[in-house]
Amino acid sequence: MHPFAYAAPSTVKEAVEILTKHGEKARPMAGGTDLLVQIRGGKFDLDMVVDIKKIPELTKVTNNNEGLVIGSAVACHQLYDDDEISKNYPGLIDAATLIGGIQIQSRSGFGGNLCNATPSADGIGPLIVHSAVANIQGESGARSIPVEEFCTGPGRNALGKGEMLVSLSLPNKGKGFGAAYERFIPRNEMDIAVAAVASSIIVGEDGKIREARELLCSQVRADEMEELFRWMYDNLELWSSSDEGQDSAILTIRKGLVNHSMVSDPEINLSATLVELAQIDKK
Repeated sequence: MHPFAYAAPSTVKEAVEILTKHGEKARPMAGGTDLLVQIRGGKFDLDMVVDIKKIPELTKVTNNNEGLVIGSAVACHQLYDDDEISKNYPGLIDAATLIGGIQIQSRSGFGGNLCNATPSADGIGPLIVHSAVANIQGESGARSIPVEEFCTGPGRNALGKGEMLVSLSLPNKGKGFGAAYERFIPRNEMDIAVAAVASSIIVGEDGKIREARELLCSQVRADEMEELFRWMYDNLELWSSSDEGQDSAILTIRKGLVNHSMVSDPEINLSATLVELAQIDKK
């Protein structure tokens, strides 16, 4: 492993200056659960690792009626230990409890998971269906982009030279909103998802779905699935009351997955997610 220097700035401004100075030879470190493994494996040849956990605003969580702001170095356990966050952001909590084990969850978080940009990431899909926005800071100033535009390819993201992710903002979608995340792994010992589904819906006062969002394998929007959501919710009694109706729904799901070149068979997880979301109180 190539020797590298270590910096622990106390402000975003200082961190950006260090990252800008070293360019591609520097990387910010939130939890380090991916970065340190990648450095040891030779993916990066770095001169500088910038520990951002010493920056107060990056380890802060703000939750109010308007929404949730998660600092980019916030660890998973900080989210699922909060009852109010768990209630209003269920899809996020589904993922937070699946990222690694308890020890990993005490260090890793959604910021690093997003920046790593792997298709198997548990955190990216839930962020997108929760309509999260990535807040970025660089030498030229601040900017914000939707999380669904953040990942530009496997292992690649939208951050430019000297830029860093500061926080993630999620709107509080209020009553009638529900979300869930499910993944498929071939065995318990393998913690990497080979197929995953993140889903969310908003049910209006008239009992009809106003919004449906569906992500396959973290980063692929599935328009057909979103339309299927609406039909299944509006016709819940028809499809769930008979084996024939359920078989028809599963077949439609399978066709949708084939259209998106899914290699594995996560339709059981997907249908379970659909059923879970359909239980939202219509009152």
